[in-house]
Amino acid sequence: MSFTTTIDGQIFDKPQTYGKDSLAYGAVSDDTLYTNCTFDGKTGEWGFKASFKFNLRFENCIFKNGAERAFDMVRGGDIYFKDCKFVNDGARKKTKGFTLQKECDIGMKAGVRDVTFENCELNDLLIGDYSIYDQIIRPKARRFKFINCKNPNGGPIYVRGFYVSHQGDMITKENTSLSVFFWPAFCVQLYFWFCKKFGDKRVISPDEFIIDPREKI
Repeated sequence: MSFTTTIDGQIFDKPQTYGKDSLAYGAVSDDTLYTNCTFDGKTGEWGFKASFKFNLRFENCIFKNGAERAFDMVRGGDIYFKDCKFVNDGARKKTKGFTLQKECDIGMKAGVRDVTFENCELNDLLIGDYSIYDQIIRPKARRFKFINCKNPNGGPIYVRGFYVSHQGDMITKENTSLSVFFWPAFCVQLYFWFCKKFGDKRVISPDEFIIDPREKI
């Protein structure tokens, strides 16, 4: 991978408001390498938030707190985390196995693809959740890899999923303990229908209802 931008050694810990969201940092461009950075959402909703971003790499970074998630991504792909830590200092409820809660260390919503965690510490990951961009049918979340990762709280890393691919390469792992639960397809269909009809009704640009070729890979 090549990167057009490198951000090194920065601390982002002053949540800013974007619309209804409060976050410490929002990814602003594709093809970015982040090294030795800290993203602390504190009591805001998010630590790091990305929307429709591709080719991001994080090395030796810390993602902390956020009342909802330390890291959140809507669409996008080709994301690599190496030697990163996801920390919850009590800003949100800690996930322990199967749960309906939306709070989590990492949320990768519907459509996100090709995400790798190498030598990382995280408690839980929620894949394929609904977002306002899913008012049309988009590709499913797919291809997540874990290499030498662990849960700093002990036990397995908890992975939960909604709108996800069920192909054999959906989740691969090496030297990593996972506890995986994916909702059945009919439950996901009902959940997405409910969200479309009664959920977030923010008006967004018609351009957002076009599926980019990069989403289909």
